[in-house]
Amino acid sequence: ELKPYNINVPRWRIIAVLHFTGPSNISALTRLTALTQPGVSQIVEQLTQDGFVKRRLRKDDNRILEISLSKKGEEMFENIIPIILKHQGRLTKGFSEMETEMLIGMCRRMLANMEE
Repeated sequence: ELKPYNINVPRWRIIAVLHFTGPSNISALTRLTALTQPGVSQIVEQLTQDGFVKRRLRKDDNRILEISLSKKGEEMFENIIPIILKHQGRLTKGFSEMETEMLIGMCRRMLANMEE
């Protein structure tokens, strides 16, 4: 279902992180997506060429490249998120509400552990 959008899991991770966290840099994207730094750099370059993200030097520190979603990237996120949620629902089919909440909580803790 994602093929028409030219999106794979690594590209989606970066788009989702930028949507939920706002502008970021390569180091933070690497940490939050659990991808390699060269991989993140390559994907950001591709997403920039496709018009889904934009890059600019950070206003308060022009040594840092800030990456954010473009309007086109936000529109793509809005089109894709229903597909992602449908698949998430399929993956958690048969889970009680409590089990689903526990799973999400554990995933959030793992992400927090990655940031330490």
